[in-house]
Amino acid sequence: MFEIKTKWNYLVKDISLNKRNYSFRIVALILGLYIFTLGITIGSQTAVGVSMIDFTIFSGLFSSEGLMETQGTTIVPGTIKVQDSPYALYCGLLYVGMSIVSLIFMSIWVAKDYKTTRNKMLFVMMGLAVVGDIIIILGIPLLIEMNLLYIPGAAIANAAPGIRVYIFMLAFACYALGIALWVYASLLSGPYNSICTNFLKVTGIKSYSVGRTAMNLLILAPGFIVIIIMGLTGTPWSDIGNFLVVNISFGTVFYVFVLGIVVTAWGKLIRKILIVKPHVSPDEPKQTELNLSE
Repeated sequence: MFEIKTKWNYLVKDISLNKRNYSFRIVALILGLYIFTLGITIGSQTAVGVSMIDFTIFSGLFSSEGLMETQGTTIVPGTIKVQDSPYALYCGLLYVGMSIVSLIFMSIWVAKDYKTTRNKMLFVMMGLAVVGDIIIILGIPLLIEMNLLYIPGAAIANAAPGIRVYIFMLAFACYALGIALWVYASLLSGPYNSICTNFLKVTGIKSYSVGRTAMNLLILAPGFIVIIIMGLTGTPWSDIGNFLVVNISFGTVFYVFVLGIVVTAWGKLIRKILIVKPHVSPDEPKQTELNLSE
């Protein structure tokens, strides 16, 4: 208990000495979460491929709600209706699943570190990570619901194919920028980011792009399982084919294989724009270099 209190006092002092740096991180977190969910909301109706998160969510919506009615419209067959659907609920459930997997990864590397260091603060970190995940699990669906109030999903779904591609590229840029700001903030990492971070720590992989791609494929897996079960239990394969053509397209390739590279590029640009002052350590009240890679 004394160790925890000491660490808390240290943190309070650290914040008081580095108010500007922490202010930047808070701004980056708020902007990152909003821009991230904006990218999700816009991109979900473009019908040129969706993110791994949306694919798994859409698989659930396909199973429970069916596909959008396309007769007499320009909507691409196989499109999922997002507005007025339990999208936010399914999103929350998927984030719960990611949080559980992330916690399993974290438990593995924390147990290994504890055997070596006997540092009880590692378990405090686990507890704080769980609290942070809960905040994100509740917050992300709410932000998406808010975006759905003013994003014209039907208009995007009815747009010409070329226009939808441009809209997708805008959504993808927002999605990647949001993640980069979120990672830069190093606050409330949430299941989507923590699952990658903890996976890297468990495996010892140094490349964020490699870890991000591996976790993206893992997030896709439940969606494919749902689709296979639907096909085996009577859902017309023509409907499944339309669903896969719409939602597993070049856009999905971008999300799965290009996202990590773009997030890294955004991250480098953000660090050039959000220039922080050298970090002042409470232990040594003198200017020291801030490790921006954390």
